[in-house]
This record gives sequence, structure tokens and C-alpha cells, in this order.
Amino acid sequence: CKELLEITKGGITVQLNNPKDFAFQIFNLLSNPEKLASYSESAVLQSKSFSINKCLENHKLLYSEAR
Repeated sequence: CKELLEITKGGITVQLNNPKDFAFQIFNLLSNPEKLASYSESAVLQSKSFSINKCLENHKLLYSEAR
């Protein structure tokens, strides 16, 4: 998961079952408007790959390759 976040530049990781680390990471994110804006922009760009049209294109490609 950390590797995916590094590739997409879209988030933070926190220690499992560690609410203090979670709070710390959220505080850091909210204290850094540039980073927050960067993550937001990345999320919008990544979300476009999940559109219904993109899904349809991927299914068409998959079925055409199966023939």
C-alpha cells in the first residue's frame, strides 16, 4: 500500500491500530496546505480512471483480447 501511495503521490500511511499516529499524520497534513492540495489534485486525477466510460473501454479491450 505504501508503494502505491508513493507511485500515485496520493496519501499518507499510518501505523496499524495506532490512533496517535493517525492523529499526528492528519494534523501534519492539515498543517501543510500545499501537500493537502497536491493530494487532492492527485485524487481527482486518479478518480478519472474509475469513470464508467473508462470501465467500458477496459471491458471492451478485455473481451476483444479474449476472442
